[in-house]
Amino acid sequence: MTTETIPHHVSAGRFLKKYYEENTVNGLQFSYRLLASLATEAEHIAASLELRGMDNENAIVASWFRYAGVVDLGSGYTESMKAILEAYFKESEYPDTHREIVENAIIKVANNDYAETLVEETVSDAVNSQLADYNFSQNLISIREEFNRQNSEDRPELVYLQYFKSLFIKTRYYTSYAAEKYSRLKQKNFEFLENRISKLEEDKNKKEKTKSKADEPVLLSNKETEDLFKIAFRNYNHLISVADSKASLLMRVNSIIISIIIAFLIGKAGKSLTAIWPAIILMTVCMITILFAILASRPQNNSILEDKKSHSYQRFYFGSFDMVDSSFLNASWEDYLKQLTELFSMPKENVYLEVYKESYNVRKVLAKKFNYLSIAYWVFLVGILISVIAFVIAIYRMG
Repeated sequence: MTTETIPHHVSAGRFLKKYYEENTVNGLQFSYRLLASLATEAEHIAASLELRGMDNENAIVASWFRYAGVVDLGSGYTESMKAILEAYFKESEYPDTHREIVENAIIKVANNDYAETLVEETVSDAVNSQLADYNFSQNLISIREEFNRQNSEDRPELVYLQYFKSLFIKTRYYTSYAAEKYSRLKQKNFEFLENRISKLEEDKNKKEKTKSKADEPVLLSNKETEDLFKIAFRNYNHLISVADSKASLLMRVNSIIISIIIAFLIGKAGKSLTAIWPAIILMTVCMITILFAILASRPQNNSILEDKKSHSYQRFYFGSFDMVDSSFLNASWEDYLKQLTELFSMPKENVYLEVYKESYNVRKVLAKKFNYLSIAYWVFLVGILISVIAFVIAIYRMG
C-alpha cells in the first residue's frame, strides 16, 4: 500500500476502519465512529493553532489511535494499542523521527499528564472533546453496550458514569478554540452526568434498604411491645378470675351436697347401713373436690419471689401482685421508694425485664390454679359416677 500521495491522517482512518471491520464481531461498531469524531476535532483544533506539515499529521494520527483496540474503561497505553499503532507505522511507512512524537502524545493523554507541546495540546483537547458532544448521553449507552459485548459482561450503567465523572473532573482544555467551543457543553453534560449518578445511587440505596429490611426480622416497636403486654396481662387477670369463679362454684355445689348428705345420714342413722355407705362415699368425694378447689383459689405463696438471688425476683412488686408476699408487710416506704427509684433509673431494658418476670410468675400461678381445678373436676366427675353406682347397688340390695 503506497501512501506517497495520501496524507497520514487519512491513511490512519482507512487502516482503523479495516481493522475494526476484520476484528470486531458484528462488523463496524461504535468504537470506530468515536475515533473518527476525535480525529475530526483534532483537524479543527490543529487548524486553529495553524499547525502545518508533520505537526498537523502527528496530532491527528495520535487522536485516531488514542482508543484504538480499547476494550475496557480506563485503559492507558496498552500493549494491544501499541501493537496496532506499530502495525500502522509499518504499513504506512510512517517517518521514524515522528513515531515517538505520536506515541508520546498518546501516552500523555492516556495518563492525563500535562501537555507540553502544541501537538500534545491538540491531541488532549481533541480526545476530551467527547465530553462536550451533543450526543453525549447516547454515546454513553453505545460505549456501555460496546464494552459489555466485547467483554461478555453486564456492568451496570453506574460504573461507566462514575468513570466519565472522573474524566470530567481531571480534564482541562489547553487551546482557546477548545475552551471556547467545548466548555459550555462540557458543563451541561457534567450536570446531566451528576444528576443521572444521583438518581441511580438513590435507586440502588432504596433497593439495598428494601433487601436488608426483607432479610432482617421485623422487630416490634416499644409501643407495640407495651400493647402486647397489656393484652397479655388483661388475659392473665381474666383467666385468674375464671379459675377463682370455677373454684368458688365447685365449693358451693359440693358444700350443698355435703349438707344434704349430712341430713340424709342423720335421718337414716341406725336404719340401713347399706344406704349409708354410698352417702359416705359421695361426701368424701365432695370434701376432696372442695379441698382442691380451695387450693386453686387460695392466694399463692412463692418462696422464689422472696429470694433476691432468684432469676424471677421482682424488685418492683416485692413479689407478684397475684401472690402473697409476707415480707411486704414489714417493708417500709423508704425501702419501697428506694427500690423503685433504682429500677426507673436503669435503662428501659431493665424495666422490661421486670415485666418479663411478672409475666413469668403470673403464668406459673395460672398453671397451678388450673392444675388444681383440673384435679378437682376429675375427682368430682369420677366420684359422682362411683357414688351413683353405689346408690344403685344399695337400692337394689334393699329391694
